Amino acid sequence: MEKREILQKAHDFGFEIIPHRPEKITYELNLDAMLSDDNLDIEDSSNWDWIKSQATSTPTQFDITGKVEEKYFVEGDLTKKPFLTLLHKLVAKESAFREYKNFNWDFVKKLKLPDVKGEEVLLVNIKSFMKDIAKAIKTDNYDDFTYILGYDVAVKEAYSAIKDSWPTVIKYGLIVISEGMDAECYLHPLDKYSLECLKGLTWYGDGIDTDTQIFDKWIDQVVPKLPEIDPILLQNMPVDVQACVPSLDSKSAVKPSGIQIRRNR
Repeated sequence: MEKREILQKAHDFGFEIIPHRPEKITYELNLDAMLSDDNLDIEDSSNWDWIKSQATSTPTQFDITGKVEEKYFVEGDLTKKPFLTLLHKLVAKESAFREYKNFNWDFVKKLKLPDVKGEEVLLVNIKSFMKDIAKAIKTDNYDDFTYILGYDVAVKEAYSAIKDSWPTVIKYGLIVISEGMDAECYLHPLDKYSLECLKGLTWYGDGIDTDTQIFDKWIDQVVPKLPEIDPILLQNMPVDVQACVPSLDSKSAVKPSGIQIRRNR
């Protein structure tokens, strides 16, 4: 999104941007008055006549106020670069909310996941997943989760990452677990950009020659059905969930595919 478009949308959304402009004070000699004063001792600088002038300087800090996702926000004392970055994120977030707040996710009920041979794939409902993690943290009971690697603190880290950075309008995510010595297990948002980033990847385990083709073909079929949001909202994605893969019988696990790699805690 270009800067001009960001500023235009911020205006359209009713954001208020308040610049802080420090006063710029300058002094110059009042030569006309000094030269017309015959009694002035030019050698004595303490008697010189100075003219004080004030001017408005370039803004050094900014405040932003407004409403995003039907909630008021106030962000203050931002220097130029953080201001532009945050404004971009706020505009992108509100744009996605207005376009996709009533997005119909019914298609996921019939969505067939890629039948890969060397990975485990799990479609999850994010709202249910977050409830399960929050309950586990509160009760200090993680038995409802399976895992690849990680300790309880990693569960809390995953929860914080999803809570702080997951795009609100994306209701489902895709957990992909790769087999191997250094098994990877990430939760990807179910949006166009995130899935397209998975295209062309080489997967580990049995069937790696065909799994890339299977994934790529599946992605091409699914991407047209998904929301398209600004990549700035996905900077902290995907999320490492090695420590908290939902059990297959949990409400958050919508449907699985591939091979089973995870193990019980």
